[in-house]
Amino acid sequence: MAWEKTKDLELDYMYHNLKIENAQKSGDYHELGRLLRTYRRFLESENERDKESDATAYERAIRRYLTRRKPGKEREPRKK
Repeated sequence: MAWEKTKDLELDYMYHNLKIENAQKSGDYHELGRLLRTYRRFLESENERDKESDATAYERAIRRYLTRRKPGKEREPRKK
């Protein structure tokens, strides 16, 4: 499942890079500007999703830490 997502993202990056390269070669600066804006939005949305997933993982770790069992009372050392 994770591999599928990674593969799809790599294909998206490759597609955008190819379109940008073709626009540069043809000298179509209007298309180039449009592609760069779209690509920037795409990268920003990916970055936001990564931040959100990091934040939720951090929150889960805090909740796990706070809900750990706390010892009721300290044990007395054993007598020999």
